[in-house]
Amino acid sequence: MNLIESRNAPQNVNHIYDGDRFEDLEIENSEDVLRGIDNILENYKIIIVNPPRREKKLLVVDVDYTLTCHDGTPRDFVDEMFTSVYEHYDIVLWTASTRDFLESRIKIMKLQENVNFKIAFCLEGEAMVPVFSWKFDDYIYVKALDLIWKKFPRYSVKNTIIFDDNWRNYALNKTCGLSTARYREVSCSTVRSELLRVAEYLKIISRLINLDIFDHNHWTSNHLNISRRGIKFFERAIKTEDETTMSALSPVPQIVLHLLSAIDLPDLPYQRREGHTSQKISKTLTFVEKDKTKNEIEKVDLVSPEVYSAEMTKNLARHEIKLLNPWRDGKKLLVLDLGYTLCDPEFPSFPSVKARRPHLSQLLTRAYRYYDIVIWSDMSVEDSSEALGKMGIINDDNYRIALHLTVREMIVVKTVQYGSGILKPLEFIWRKFPWFSSRNTVIIDDNRWYFAMNYQSGCEVKPYKVRNENLDVELEFLASYLEWIAFFEDFENLNHENWRCPKKVFIDKKKRIVQKRFRVEIEWPLNKLRFVNVPADVTVGELKYFIHETIGIELEQQVLLFNVPPGYIYEGGGLSKRDAVVFDSCRWEEILEKSRAGLKVVGKDRSLPIKTKNRQSL
Repeated sequence: MNLIESRNAPQNVNHIYDGDRFEDLEIENSEDVLRGIDNILENYKIIIVNPPRREKKLLVVDVDYTLTCHDGTPRDFVDEMFTSVYEHYDIVLWTASTRDFLESRIKIMKLQENVNFKIAFCLEGEAMVPVFSWKFDDYIYVKALDLIWKKFPRYSVKNTIIFDDNWRNYALNKTCGLSTARYREVSCSTVRSELLRVAEYLKIISRLINLDIFDHNHWTSNHLNISRRGIKFFERAIKTEDETTMSALSPVPQIVLHLLSAIDLPDLPYQRREGHTSQKISKTLTFVEKDKTKNEIEKVDLVSPEVYSAEMTKNLARHEIKLLNPWRDGKKLLVLDLGYTLCDPEFPSFPSVKARRPHLSQLLTRAYRYYDIVIWSDMSVEDSSEALGKMGIINDDNYRIALHLTVREMIVVKTVQYGSGILKPLEFIWRKFPWFSSRNTVIIDDNRWYFAMNYQSGCEVKPYKVRNENLDVELEFLASYLEWIAFFEDFENLNHENWRCPKKVFIDKKKRIVQKRFRVEIEWPLNKLRFVNVPADVTVGELKYFIHETIGIELEQQVLLFNVPPGYIYEGGGLSKRDAVVFDSCRWEEILEKSRAGLKVVGKDRSLPIKTKNRQSL
C-alpha cells in the first residue's frame, strides 16, 4: 500500500499549503499559545538520541516534501547536506505526521546508518501547537520553536534555523524560517540540487553572532549579499529595532549603518571621482531634537499604586451613584468643578444667582449638544446640592445635568512629587460607566491638582472672583473650545493645557525643533549609510523613513544593521564594554590535561604546541 494513503501520512498538508508564500496568516500569538507549549512540554517526552553539543547552532528540518517525496523517495543530496552542516549545527527532524511515519522515512533515507552526522532528536505532529488564524477563521497547527527553546535554553532566535517546504509551519517564528521548494519526483534539476545550495548558505551564516539579522525566507538574496561583501562584514552585525536611538548605538555623534532590503535595490546616480565608481547619493538631511517643554503631558507617580487601587475599589463599593438624568448615546463626557470654576463660593450672598460666573448658562447650553455633563464639587453633599439649586444650575430647560458628585467621592493619594492630597480620580466614573475613558472625557477645574491622576483629560481655568465679573470671559472661550474638540474622535491626542491657543493643543510626538543638519551618504553596492552629527534621540525608524523618501524602498522591506565594535557587546538595548574573558569552571580540568600533555590552550577551539622550556616550567 502506498504510504501516502495510510493514516501515518501527513493529514494537513493540502489544507495548509495553497501556493501562496509568506502571506500574513493573522495569527493570534496570545497566552493560549504559551499555555499550549507548556502543556506539550508537560505531556510530551522528547527522546534525545544524541545530546546537543556546546556552542553549536540548531537546525530544525522538516521531513515531508522537504527531504522526501510523497512516496518516500529521498531527495537528492540529503546526506551531503547533513554532513556539510553537522560541523556547525545540531540537527533535529520534525515531521507533521506520526512517529511511525517519521521512523519509516528515516529508515528509507538511512540517516541512522550514516557516520558523518548524528540526529540529536526527533519531533512529530504531537509536538505541534494549535494557533488561531484570523485569515482562515480556524485553528492551524504550527511548529513552535519555543518548545525547543524552553527545553534547551542555549538555543534561541539568534542561533536557530528551521528548514521547511511549508512556510506556515513556522508562522510563529518567521525570522528563523528557511523555505524550500516542495520536492516531487518530477522536480527539475534546480529543485533537486537545492539542498547543496542550502548547505552552503547554512555553513556561511554559521559564523554570524546573530542569525536573526537576515530574513532567511529570502536566503538566495542573502547569499548574494554575503558573497558581494564577505561574511566578515556581517559577523558582528545586529539588527536594529525602530525604537533604537542613535545614543544607544554610538557614544559619538556619528554612525555607520548598513541597509538590507528584501527587493532589488534601484540603480542610483553616482558621483564620478577618480578611482571611484560606486553609486552614491549625498544629501543634506535636517533632523531636529524633541521639544520636551511644549505639549508634554505631566505625569504623577504614586508612592504606592497598590494602595491607590485598593482605595479606589473600596470607594466604588462604598458609594452608590444615582443618575439625575440618563446618559445619551454617542455623547462625550464633560466633568465640571463648581467652586471657583462655575461660581465664587466666597461671595457674601453665596449661594445665589449673583455668585454665578459670567457666561455659565451659555457654556452649559452649548456643551450639552455634544457632552453629558457631570458636576463634581469639593463641597459636602448638602452645600453642593443647595448651591446648584439656588444658582439655577440643576433645573434648566436648555440642558440636563446627568450626575452630581461631591467630596465624598474624592480620594486621598500620596504622590512622589507633591506628597499627599485629595483629588478627583476619573477612574471612579470610568469604572462605573466603562464607555467613558480618556478618549472621550474632559474635566474642567481651577485647581489642576484635582485632576493630577488624569492630566491627559484635565483642562485648567482661572479661578473666578465676583470682583472681576466685568472682565471675565473664561467660560465663553471655553464653550467654543469644547465645541471644537467635540468633533475629534480621540482626546488622547490633545493637550488641554493649551486650550486657549488651539494650534498648540495637538500632541505631535514626532514634532521637533530644527537644531542640526548633517550630510548623509548612501553608497551602492555596499549600501552603506554614514550619518554625521546625529542628534542622540533620532531613532532608527526615522532613518528608515528618510530612506523611503529618498530611494523609495518601503519601510517594511528595510533592515538596518549595526556592526558591534570589537571589545563591546550589545545588551539591554545599548553598547557596553566586554569584560575580560574568563574560562568556565567546567573547563579547568580540560585546561590542566592539555597543559600536562604539552599543549597551550588558545581560545576555546584550537590548541598550539608549547616549547620544551615552557613545558618544563609547567
